[in-house]
Amino acid sequence: MSDRIAVISNGEIQQIGRPEDIYENPSNQFVANFIGEVNLLSGVCLMEGENGSCKLDAGHEISLSIPRNVKKGDAVTVFIRPERIRINKSSSAKSLTSISGFTYLGNAAHIQLISNKQIINVTLPIDKVKNFKKGDLIEIEFPKDNAQVINK
Repeated sequence: MSDRIAVISNGEIQQIGRPEDIYENPSNQFVANFIGEVNLLSGVCLMEGENGSCKLDAGHEISLSIPRNVKKGDAVTVFIRPERIRINKSSSAKSLTSISGFTYLGNAAHIQLISNKQIINVTLPIDKVKNFKKGDLIEIEFPKDNAQVINK
């Protein structure tokens, strides 16, 4: 097993690092897509800095650290792994998000959400979502430490 990986595209090194660093903190969209499943969600920067925020095209506001080169009003792409998103059934009929697909995987479930015509993929342990079904209205939590603005 390797302890360092180099991800190369068209003869150019995109990122070198430990497998967990590449998985958790990819340097760009190519690397994010290359290693594991990923959500790349478009939006706009609302507030800059370490305690920044973005409004996603999916309709949700997300708090996260904003890189210095991104300014308020800039278009952004937010990276978050499906297993890092948290969901709960919504008690509001005005929820933006619903389950459009549910795949049982044994010890986990892959859930496809639809939110403002945007698809968001979630993978969670089955015991956390065993009572969920297609059509359920959902509230989404994007943990700040598990999302990042990522360049192309």
